Amino acid sequence: MTVINTSPAIHLHATLPGGLGSLPGLIGEVIVEAAVIQTALDEAHDAVILDDLKARRIAQTLGLQVTGTLGILLQAKQTGLLPSVRAAISTLEKQKDKMPGVLSSKRS
Repeated sequence: MTVINTSPAIHLHATLPGGLGSLPGLIGEVIVEAAVIQTALDEAHDAVILDDLKARRIAQTLGLQVTGTLGILLQAKQTGLLPSVRAAISTLEKQKDKMPGVLSSKRS
């Protein structure tokens, strides 16, 4: 199971047909960055979903596999759950004003 941070959870819910519910068994818990990493370590999970660059680096340093919103969108496309990654990215870009940090290269 994978634990996910709130930011990618919100982004994925907004872009995937059926929201997060369309990814059964992939995503377990939705919590904040530090809690994502700690939960993954405490419960022996091997992967986390984080968009924050600093949190991603810490998780990798601790031996966790890391993916983010775009990685999950690509997986959803490859498994047939998402018709178009491009359309999903377009949706995220439209969300920029509502959700700061969406697709931003200026992560902490």
